Amino acid sequence: MKRSLTRLPFAIAVFALTHLLSGCSNLSSGSDTSAESHCSQLLYDANIAINNKQYQSAINTSNTVLASCPIKDGMMTTDAKDAYYYAGLSYYSLQQYQPAADAFAKLMAFKNANPYLQRPATMYYNISMARLNPAKAQDYINQALPISDSKSNVDVLDAIYDVGTRDKSLMNNYMALIDNPKFPLRFDRPIKLAQSLGDKKLAQTLTTRQATIEHVEAEARARNIAGPGVESSAGGDANLAGYKRGAFLSEAYRKAGEPVLAAYYEGVKKQYQGFLKSDAESAQADAALAKSNAEFEAQQRDQTQDLVNTVTGAVVSAGVASASGGNVAQAVNNSLADSAVSMSDNPEMMGAVKSGMQSFSSNQEKCTYATPSRFKQCCKNVIKGIFSSTQNSDGTTTYGCEHPDKYRTREGCTYNGDKLVINSCVING
Repeated sequence: MKRSLTRLPFAIAVFALTHLLSGCSNLSSGSDTSAESHCSQLLYDANIAINNKQYQSAINTSNTVLASCPIKDGMMTTDAKDAYYYAGLSYYSLQQYQPAADAFAKLMAFKNANPYLQRPATMYYNISMARLNPAKAQDYINQALPISDSKSNVDVLDAIYDVGTRDKSLMNNYMALIDNPKFPLRFDRPIKLAQSLGDKKLAQTLTTRQATIEHVEAEARARNIAGPGVESSAGGDANLAGYKRGAFLSEAYRKAGEPVLAAYYEGVKKQYQGFLKSDAESAQADAALAKSNAEFEAQQRDQTQDLVNTVTGAVVSAGVASASGGNVAQAVNNSLADSAVSMSDNPEMMGAVKSGMQSFSSNQEKCTYATPSRFKQCCKNVIKGIFSSTQNSDGTTTYGCEHPDKYRTREGCTYNGDKLVINSCVING
């Protein structure tokens, strides 16, 4: 009886192992994954619409996400959080301050709203309320100012100009942003403020800068040069468009005698150049993995090894690992590898299989988020999750990876350019 079990076809053993691993994991169904990918694409579209100042389109797309994308286990999903945030920003940009405040309030109401969304949401809620309540405007502005990096947010400064105190301090805050295109000024207010403070030279400097930027942007539109407004990797064509835009603006501002702006967009060009290289490397890695999997499956079709005992050993290993709080997947991998080598008719081949299994576990443990490109590769190739990115008001970019488990566990890290912000990585369920 023992020998008849050892010669069971490989497909039957794989069927048993598949059911074992499905009991140890919480992977979403194919339909769920498809829906999540669709929702992620909608949110990307909403983000691009905001960058292109197509605010009503962003609102409509965000509302579609809120109406059609799933909310599981009674928890606020990342999709819904992003949708409320994008809708709030768009309403604010359209000067529809009541619906903007409502959207930000709904985001703030959820205890598990990610901090990188919750802090800007609180700030925008306060300045929306400042515009809605002139009698209490200064109070709301005072609540917004202590929030991290609020003074680098042009919307806060414009709100202070409109309903708060117009003084030298406000002028200094405007001037701190003049050479930082991540926070593009709307020049009408700072020009009027400089004039009211009696600084004619500064008013002229701002007027000249405004004319230069408008001329360069008009030339870019005439040449149909468009791209994401921030340097965040979106993959494929979007990265190529970002590279072209960075290259054009760098050269245009250099010719216009604006070396600071030229240097900034030269950095944007190089950032997207790195993303394009990362896309190519990721495609090569996917192709190599597919080839390796095909070769392995071809070898396995010629083997009728005893995998029943292997599965039994894996069950025991998984139970021990689970009871002790260990890594169940790694325990299963190790048990399968050891059993396969010990009972195989071809120890040399199965030794290679063991090495491959252990290498897979090692790769999981060595997944690093040191750079944006590594985060993206880890999310797509190791975690098999849904990748997203969000531009923060301080110029940093937060990258997110939503796991394919039923709790939709989310990891996130924040980067300043190509460098990881210390202690910024978080994980929540």
